[in-house]
Amino acid sequence: VQENALVLLLRVLSDQTDSNTACYHTLAALAQELEVALAAVTQPSVPPSPTQLATVDAFLARIVPAYEAQMYRRVARVVGAREQPYKFLYAFELEDANIFFGREEATKTLQRTVLKDRLAILHAKSGAGKTSLLNAGLSPRLIREGRLPVYARAYQDPVQAIKRAIASPAAELWPQVLSQLSLHAFLTRACGHLSRQTQELVIILDQFEEFFIFWPEREHRQRFIYALTECYEDKTLPLRFVIGIRSDYSRTWRPSKSAS
Repeated sequence: VQENALVLLLRVLSDQTDSNTACYHTLAALAQELEVALAAVTQPSVPPSPTQLATVDAFLARIVPAYEAQMYRRVARVVGAREQPYKFLYAFELEDANIFFGREEATKTLQRTVLKDRLAILHAKSGAGKTSLLNAGLSPRLIREGRLPVYARAYQDPVQAIKRAIASPAAELWPQVLSQLSLHAFLTRACGHLSRQTQELVIILDQFEEFFIFWPEREHRQRFIYALTECYEDKTLPLRFVIGIRSDYSRTWRPSKSAS
């Protein structure tokens, strides 16, 4: 009861806040996060009803095209040179592709590796620039080919992180059943709403060492590995996975495909 009251309080506060402010989006996202967490703990594993799935499909029919349009707009803005080309210790973002110099060969090598298989591993030592290479090097090239990157990190539940990367709760509150869908079921439905411009999704799980740091229990890890395997083995799904991880953790993962 206390937890449900907290969800209600967060929703009331967000309703009383200007929807154009960051505060509104933060409160709405907090309410969604808490509701998702409670649903995962308190609700039995019951298959979604046809009505619930229809609600999810209607939601994704709005969210997926909006995500597509946002990503294509972002890469379209990568033109010209900036007055300030230095990022210091910050990682390069997709919009920084025009000032991401000196990594052309590494980017081409990574792109070829990604397109060879449905799963690729990028591993290098800490601070080598893996995140920048994925964001400012690989991602713009993928988008221009009609391959839509979905960037997520695994310090939280990786399955929910992938869902949130496509369907941000801050943009529109989730249908309750969405948090209960398997990764395979979610991506199957999401891919069904891609436009003809997009060939496939490329799920990028960056800084994947966090998966081992924040999810030390083998049981929790196995759930995601099973979810990843189910998606990987379904060749009808138009998607690929790219995992970025520190070299000292890549032995724990033991990848069969790699790029560095």
